[in-house]
Amino acid sequence: MSWRKAQQFCRLYYDDLSTISSVAENDLLPETKPQTSCSGFYESACRIGRWIGLHTDKETEHSVWKWSWEEEQATFTLWAKKEPYYSGPDNCAYQDSRAGDWYSVSCSLNLTFFCMVHSPQLVLVQKNMTWEEALNYCRDTYTDLASLTSYQENTLAVRKSTKAEVSHVWIGLHFVVRYWIWVDGHALEYQAWSEDEDPKCPARNLHCGALETDTNIWTPRDCGEKLNFLCYEK
Repeated sequence: MSWRKAQQFCRLYYDDLSTISSVAENDLLPETKPQTSCSGFYESACRIGRWIGLHTDKETEHSVWKWSWEEEQATFTLWAKKEPYYSGPDNCAYQDSRAGDWYSVSCSLNLTFFCMVHSPQLVLVQKNMTWEEALNYCRDTYTDLASLTSYQENTLAVRKSTKAEVSHVWIGLHFVVRYWIWVDGHALEYQAWSEDEDPKCPARNLHCGALETDTNIWTPRDCGEKLNFLCYEK
């Protein structure tokens, strides 16, 4: 799709085209298969390019790059050498699927693209509490215990947990009436249990979910155990 059509698609089915604010976030974008129906001057861009939410505003100087999400001016960029180069009337950015750096090009090109779901920021609370105490603390002080509903969110949670004082941190996952559910109501679709675990039938005292701080694995734990925990920031 063109950049504008990709933007419309993402806003209809997700939140927006992807905003990237760090090298870590840029590296999180998954690999995609190269397009095969490419030809002409922009054949290379067509094969390796994936739209991100970066563009120039037609109403202002073309040197001002903004993100589609809330039209926020970009403060972090990963331009390739000699970029941004394109200076047409409609400038948009794509990520090179091989190297990860960014290029400027006409927004009319048909490329694959990345949408995003805007997630609240994660906060590591370095206090040891039971799962229920952690839940109440998050809801009183922040928003809620963290629900990790995607690989990207789970990976960010692991990085956020590097300064935890214990080997596991509470997340907003608990076992209720034969099912694991998130405290915010999200369905449990993405899962990161250890292969050794049988989450469908946890021991009676292991009904709360925790994230291992040195891996991306969830484990069922005793809800009365006192751990650090991850909250969503307001």
